[in-house]
Amino acid sequence: MDAERAAPGASSGAPREGTSPLRYGVGMFGTSLPINLVKGSMLYVYVELLGLDAVVYAAVYAVYGVLDALDNPVFGYLSDRTRSRWGRRRPYLVTGALVLAATTVALFSVPGPVAESAVGLAVWFAVFAITTEMADSLINASYGALLPELFSHERRRATANAVRQGAQLVALVIALALTPVLARNVLGTEGSAVGYGRLAVIFGIVSAAVILWTAFGVREDPALDDEPRPLFFRSVKEILSTSHFWTVGLVNACYGAAMALVLGGLQLYVHHTLGGSALDASILQLVVIAVSIGMLGVWAAVVRRRGAAWTWRLALPIAAVGFVPMYFATDLLTGILGGLSVAVGYSGLLATNDLVIARVLDADAARHGTHRSGLFLAAFGVLGRLNGLVTAGALASLALWFGYRSGTDPGPDPGQAFRVYLSVYPVTLLLIGTAVSRFIRLPPPPQEAPSPSEPGSAPVTR
Repeated sequence: MDAERAAPGASSGAPREGTSPLRYGVGMFGTSLPINLVKGSMLYVYVELLGLDAVVYAAVYAVYGVLDALDNPVFGYLSDRTRSRWGRRRPYLVTGALVLAATTVALFSVPGPVAESAVGLAVWFAVFAITTEMADSLINASYGALLPELFSHERRRATANAVRQGAQLVALVIALALTPVLARNVLGTEGSAVGYGRLAVIFGIVSAAVILWTAFGVREDPALDDEPRPLFFRSVKEILSTSHFWTVGLVNACYGAAMALVLGGLQLYVHHTLGGSALDASILQLVVIAVSIGMLGVWAAVVRRRGAAWTWRLALPIAAVGFVPMYFATDLLTGILGGLSVAVGYSGLLATNDLVIARVLDADAARHGTHRSGLFLAAFGVLGRLNGLVTAGALASLALWFGYRSGTDPGPDPGQAFRVYLSVYPVTLLLIGTAVSRFIRLPPPPQEAPSPSEPGSAPVTR
């Protein structure tokens, strides 16, 4: 394995054995598998199959979005301050993996008596939706912080990020594209939530195993332990005074909210708008994800040639325009054509978004002399996790404007309701992100280590 050398803002310039980009990147398969089952099927299971009122769902989701946003800084702060023989990030990856597996299983395994009670169903949903999201936050506060800390140069960082985004897309194939067929035709039956519970067990076990494999293969830089431990309130004040927190954070939140709407509403869009089956939902999602995987290499090449910032600004409007055809789709074929346009821009954001955020973290470490990536990412997460409020508002609007409340009370035109939900709302959010991105001047990328043949050489920043 290649040795990593510290960039400006890193703790040490001495060579050290680095973490394999493959070992690190594959971990995202484990982090993505259960949470994308949650994002992609929770709305369908609770509202369409179990009959939870959409307004109640929206209210719980709004509360859970706020609580989830608040716990992010706590987890990031704890991760940054931890000093142990196992490292700073590993203890949280291990703990989070086990908790996430357990809560995901519980979320999709609603006992019969609970499902028959409106109050019981709402309480069960609230408890396990919140704890599942908290476990996901616990993991990602540490996992995300490792990207800039383990890979201090943008080219190698881009490689690690491409691996992890590829791993995430493979998880999306399974957790989104294959889930409708697996849960409703293989492990269960149409109209029943049993198959989703069985699938949650499988996903939970696989996810925990992969995250643990990554956690025990990560080699953190011990020199970072010598840095001063960040103080919570001082760090929060400094982060909040950083302009990039607000600008990049807002763009990231718009992107996250748009994708949250798509992940949660796609099965309902296929069912009500396209009149499709579980197989149709799987086919549409599989096509979108497969094209996204194929385009990831193209976007990564553009990043290497033009830099992360330029590519990011290009991907945002392409992603926004990509959702327009979804509004006009009427069947599986036109839905697939719309999905292809979505995949192009989505892949571009996957390839660039984390690289842009990593630049902000590098600049913060260089400015303040300590790595507090966990807290900074958690602060970004506060904005991003508040997309729960956007999702809740969008779902509540369907009840207000279209009369959609649940699978048993869909209103007069559920097809139009989810046409708006899956197209108009994402386009609006991504256009806002595109506009804001035009006013952002990002920090330059970290300098590459000079090659032996060219001492003192450094790349041109983009």
